[in-house]
Amino acid sequence: MKKTPRLNEIVESLWRTGVAAVHGEYAVRKALREEGIGEIGHLAAVGKAAAAMCQGADGFLTARSRGLLVTKYNHIDDPDRLPKNIQVIESAHPVPDRNSLLAGRKLLDFVESIPETGSLVMLVSGGASALAELLPANTGLDELQQVTRKSIADGYGIDQINRFRCRLSRIKGGRLLQNFKGRRVTTYALSDVPNDDIRVIGSGIGSDQPMPGDDMDIPESIRPIFARAGETRQSPVAATGFDYRGRVIASNSLARNAVAEQAMRQGYRVIVNQDLNRNQSSQEIGWVSKMMSEQLDNPDQRGIYIWGGEPTIRLPDHPGCGGRNQHLALLLARAIHGMDRVAVIVAGTDGTDGPTPYAGAIVDGGTWSADAQQALEHADSGTFLKNRGALFHCGPTGANVMDLVVGLKT
Repeated sequence: MKKTPRLNEIVESLWRTGVAAVHGEYAVRKALREEGIGEIGHLAAVGKAAAAMCQGADGFLTARSRGLLVTKYNHIDDPDRLPKNIQVIESAHPVPDRNSLLAGRKLLDFVESIPETGSLVMLVSGGASALAELLPANTGLDELQQVTRKSIADGYGIDQINRFRCRLSRIKGGRLLQNFKGRRVTTYALSDVPNDDIRVIGSGIGSDQPMPGDDMDIPESIRPIFARAGETRQSPVAATGFDYRGRVIASNSLARNAVAEQAMRQGYRVIVNQDLNRNQSSQEIGWVSKMMSEQLDNPDQRGIYIWGGEPTIRLPDHPGCGGRNQHLALLLARAIHGMDRVAVIVAGTDGTDGPTPYAGAIVDGGTWSADAQQALEHADSGTFLKNRGALFHCGPTGANVMDLVVGLKT
């Protein structure tokens, strides 16, 4: 089998182009300049890309400004570049920890402390749901962690998981801003959810409206956890009394289009540029891989293939090592096995894939081997791909707009 290192390098470079287009620092600075924002009095940033987003707001902060930053452990690439007067709390993702509860309390206190004459800029990216939480008195961290783990293992989409967690939250689904007494709130968000709904991003932590579907039925698999938590339905009420503007400033479509434009500049034909979540809130990973494989299998369609979204995977009781991107990459490796001039990168735009330090994987026609099937069956794609030298590591990216897949067939 002829190796294709250059193809691997091309798809990685294109993937990085897409991620750079939705970087939090760039997106926030651009949005603030476009809207003519002057001095920011109070700044709250929450999410895996929150540190980068804060850097984009630095030129709009003064010595009088106050701020709070909540992000994932090890997601601050350069602490010296963070704006001054910003308190930093790091917590866990995807499963919340005690620091997540500390962050939720600090965030509520910060919002409540803003005076009637004050204004607030909120910067929200994916990950906010786990990184900052405040629970009712009759609910504990254990119940929240169980709901999160079980929902992920059962293959629910991020928008559905956010709705489950919102039911146990005092600060999600518009509830945080019900405590704001100032004049104006402006929320800028990087979207990691289908349909780019700001009421769903971060479980609506930066929204002034209830999350749509907040009253959805709780699935049987996690209903006992809610029963033990003694859930009392908090009626969602829209926040009032201040001017509100919410805007999505970066999305998966923006990343995909940046890849397509760069590919065309390099002389490639773009065969596919597809939103995987276009027709339903989530897509099961087996269906997604079958659709992609069929598109790649057409011998007459040579060029660049771009997909974006967040497929779902149902895990076995005792999964191995890996994440959804590594699993999807291995499924695609099986589909392109033996193809000489094909390479595909499957990676999370935030630089992480499940509970691993990797963003995903880069596979080609020589990646698959017979023992890979067992890795798929045991959700142990990471172990197999590591042994094949196919895992992709980039570290935190400063972005978070779901997953991005780039394929090249020449």
